[in-house]
Amino acid sequence: MLDKVMKKVFIIEDDKYLAEIIKEELEESGYEVKVALSGNSAIQLLQATKPDLVILDMRLPDIDGLIILESIGIKYSEAQVIVYTAYEEYKKQPPSLNEKKFCNFLLKPLPMETIVSEVKRTIGEP
Repeated sequence: MLDKVMKKVFIIEDDKYLAEIIKEELEESGYEVKVALSGNSAIQLLQATKPDLVILDMRLPDIDGLIILESIGIKYSEAQVIVYTAYEEYKKQPPSLNEKKFCNFLLKPLPMETIVSEVKRTIGEP
């Protein structure tokens, strides 16, 4: 019998506590999850991770999320993106956001159940 390939989720979030909570919830749901706590590490890990879905915080201390979003669009166009941020102005979708079709915009904070159900809706069950 062939082993089922796990769907990969990559969380880019500078709040270590929040990133760990989301990671634990998604792992319990059956996803393979990697976390980057900075934009620079996210860009370095994207190639190795090859995610099905990226959960992206837009305000990171070292790189703006728009730069990461553009990098995903250029190098990993097959990956879906959920923008998860506390800043509603990103919802207006500046041109660089429109270039990368992202799945949804989620405004922080949200219950973990909502995040997990959005992941399942976007890339399917693990």
